[in-house]
Amino acid sequence: MSEVDAVRMPRKRRRAWPWVVLVLLVLLIVGVVFAGDAVARPIAQEAVAQKMASALGVAPSDLKVSFAATPLPIQLLDGKVDTVDVSAPNLTLGPITGDATVHVEQVPLDTSKPVGDMRITLTVDQQRIGNLATKFDSGGILQTLDLQAPNVVANGQIRVLGAPVPIGISMTPGAVDGKLAFAPAAVRIGDQTITVEQLHQFPPLRQFADELGSQQTVCIADHLPAAVKVTSVKVVGQDLVATATGSGAVLSQLGTKGTC
Repeated sequence: MSEVDAVRMPRKRRRAWPWVVLVLLVLLIVGVVFAGDAVARPIAQEAVAQKMASALGVAPSDLKVSFAATPLPIQLLDGKVDTVDVSAPNLTLGPITGDATVHVEQVPLDTSKPVGDMRITLTVDQQRIGNLATKFDSGGILQTLDLQAPNVVANGQIRVLGAPVPIGISMTPGAVDGKLAFAPAAVRIGDQTITVEQLHQFPPLRQFADELGSQQTVCIADHLPAAVKVTSVKVVGQDLVATATGSGAVLSQLGTKGTC
């Protein structure tokens, strides 16, 4: 064969069909996964809404449930959903009402098995904080509550020698033994700010100091799943934010409440 013939001979083409088949197979698998997610996600959301509704004492339609972005068929390969987030606006837990969010990790398909960490956060704004006033009041003295970070301020008036005197108690929020706690930090009488100890030294106000000058607590455990308890209470901006945490809760038992 001459050099010219060798140059003119066509090169053999590589077969492309194996790669085409592989790409098509991958696309098919991806399509099946996302199609499965589209079918499974709303079914799973409804199931979770039913369990959470029982835990929070609301209707399932009042809740919005979302999962991690990863397609559910992939998450469920190990029998668990990575994360579940639930929002519940205008949720009432005992004497307080606010917007609640629930975050749960490692939620198993088997509802008899425990979940991972659970966090319930209730955000109470200025308009709804007033419901707590009755928990702090004694004899109708306190009338309003204001959120002034980092404190909650209870306002009202007392009568001293027959004359009305405006009074305010600044309380620092926190969590004690699973309860919302409010510890007096300062007392305002008229234009003067004094300590609780100084309030005790003024005879006309001694009874008032004994009643309202000590730490006040509010229990909402009987409105929460028994597996969680209040671990944090603080004023953030114009909101009171209470957080309850726990782990090992069982989905089928979320309706079991704690005790006060």
